[in-house]
Amino acid sequence: MLEVVQKPWVEWRDEGSALEIAVETPMKGMFQESDKLWKELSKYVSRQKIAEDGPYYLRFRVIDMEGVMGISVGVPVKGKIGPTERFSPFLLPKGNYACLRYVGHGLVANKMLLNWIKEQNLKMDRWDDPQG
Repeated sequence: MLEVVQKPWVEWRDEGSALEIAVETPMKGMFQESDKLWKELSKYVSRQKIAEDGPYYLRFRVIDMEGVMGISVGVPVKGKIGPTERFSPFLLPKGNYACLRYVGHGLVANKMLLNWIKEQNLKMDRWDDPQG
């Protein structure tokens, strides 16, 4: 079930630092994997007293619905963070971001956001890749 907390909107964001965990996972079970990663990242950020600078996010790096998905779970942070064995710094590019706040089924939320982007005639920063 999906509960929309805040309807889709576009938000300008300046370039900023983030901390991510990147994994490859089959599509089946991907959201269970991302839930585990969010918990792991949240605990690390809390233990290290890292200042968050925005909401946690799920980034699709490679989309192959029949194969392996490349995903990153991350959080914007204040200041520069160095890499660790498990977590990597990431630079979030400046630009417009399509946003949706929800609770529940991530696949349904993703589809809802993609449909909204199409209805608004917005262009996405995406490219084709042999991996997906």
